[in-house]
Amino acid sequence: MTRKLFALASITALTGAVATAGAAGCSSTEVVTIAAEGGAGPTGDGGKKNPGSVTPIGDDDDDEQTKTCLNEEPIDQTGFPYVKSKQAAAKGTCTAKELTDLGAYYKAHVQDDDFTATTWASSVSESCAECIFTTTSEEQPAEEWGPILITDDAVSDINRGGCIEVVSGKEECGRSYQQYQTCLLQACLKDCKTQADFTACRGDQKVLTTACADAAEAVKTACGASITSYESSCKGTTYTFEGPIKVLCINGPKNPPDAGAPKDAGEDAGEDAGREP
Repeated sequence: MTRKLFALASITALTGAVATAGAAGCSSTEVVTIAAEGGAGPTGDGGKKNPGSVTPIGDDDDDEQTKTCLNEEPIDQTGFPYVKSKQAAAKGTCTAKELTDLGAYYKAHVQDDDFTATTWASSVSESCAECIFTTTSEEQPAEEWGPILITDDAVSDINRGGCIEVVSGKEECGRSYQQYQTCLLQACLKDCKTQADFTACRGDQKVLTTACADAAEAVKTACGASITSYESSCKGTTYTFEGPIKVLCINGPKNPPDAGAPKDAGEDAGEDAGREP
């Protein structure tokens, strides 16, 4: 059940400020809506997969925040897996139309009983699907990650950190970002039982000083103040997988592995040294 909720939340949350609210100076967040127990979504009796929705919320001006089901026990994010992102994919492996088709297929069929990663991949060309989907598991981990991770023919995660890694030119930045995202989800998935509980938990900023304090600090250290621009480059329009696919499979890596450090690496270092993220 946890794996299904994790994958759902990973796909339906928009990228952007949700990743580093408070950790890198962002002032807003976004909330993922998931199906309640007993409903038609992945946790209910209906057996359907529900793509959910995203509701943006602003800063909480209340002096006293309502207690949520956030599990405040510190989480060691370093235990969450991360594999270096695919960077060998040629520019144009996928087209903008294929990305549109992929999103349209997901929206139209995600609630089908027979929806699988294989059927979803059939909505694009074979070469594009090869770039986008990476099959991996604890028993047989992949050597490189594409934008969408697959386990047992189902989505297990979205490789948002891989996109951050490529646009920043820093593997540790991508790693810490992905692990931070996982930490945020785990902090709520542990104790939250209903849609309302999970939604409230996702907006609880205490996660940054409790469960995921170390993970948030790791993002600041590895990515610096430029994390906001990295996120902007990896932001999806509707789904989180859109940004990583654009960067990894449509536009191609801006700085290939043999191209040396990114042109703005020195500028980033200067910014990071002189400005508190």
